[in-house]
Amino acid sequence: MGNSNSKAEKIKNFDPNGVGLKNGHFIGLPFEEQDAQIVLLPVPWDVTVSYGAGTATGPANILEASPQLDLYDPDVPEAWKMGLFMRQPDESWLHRSQELRPGAARYIEQLEEGLPVDEATLTHINKACTELKAWVKAETTALLEQGKAVGIVGGEHSVPLGLHVEGAVGTDRLFGGSAQDLQVQDIRIRYVLPPDGTFQVTGYTTSNPVITGQAGSTTQGVGLLMQSEFNSFRELWGRMWRREEQLD
Repeated sequence: MGNSNSKAEKIKNFDPNGVGLKNGHFIGLPFEEQDAQIVLLPVPWDVTVSYGAGTATGPANILEASPQLDLYDPDVPEAWKMGLFMRQPDESWLHRSQELRPGAARYIEQLEEGLPVDEATLTHINKACTELKAWVKAETTALLEQGKAVGIVGGEHSVPLGLHVEGAVGTDRLFGGSAQDLQVQDIRIRYVLPPDGTFQVTGYTTSNPVITGQAGSTTQGVGLLMQSEFNSFRELWGRMWRREEQLD
């Protein structure tokens, strides 16, 4: 007998066309975190917003209102079956955000009005922001290592900065550098031509190893991949020839 709490059973027993369930889960879905392919990490933080504070409660508000969302997606039918789960917002970070926001607001006002700024306040806020980014990095890295796709739901522009993505875009000085330090490191883009995936175009850029302190370089390329099953080379070339005639 199958496990009644398995992901397959949850999908089978869930009605995506029914009334949104207020079960504490995102969009009223039946999944727990271990079932989900996609996990949303709430980051209730709005300390350094420059205008209109209050977005720290955004993740909780989104989660509460989510049963009103429609599960139908014309581009990805039955996408909900992948499993989507949103954690409850961490109350300790929300409380810390609310404690730090008044000092940050005063510091921003001092900057905007051209007044002397409180450097001690800036140091205190920056320290908290660095700790938050370290927490986000630890949480997202743990999820990525489990094979989950991770999304950040947060109150301001800084909350995704701790998200750890292997390769892709980055810098050796993520927390100590500036925007000028960011660089494209390793990216691979694949485009599937026909729906059956027999032809694929791949573009890539890869950073080359360099001695520390020296200017780096990258290698770019484009490739065409054909995937096909065949019993002989004659059969393979025959298929390619017929496909070429169809393209002409």
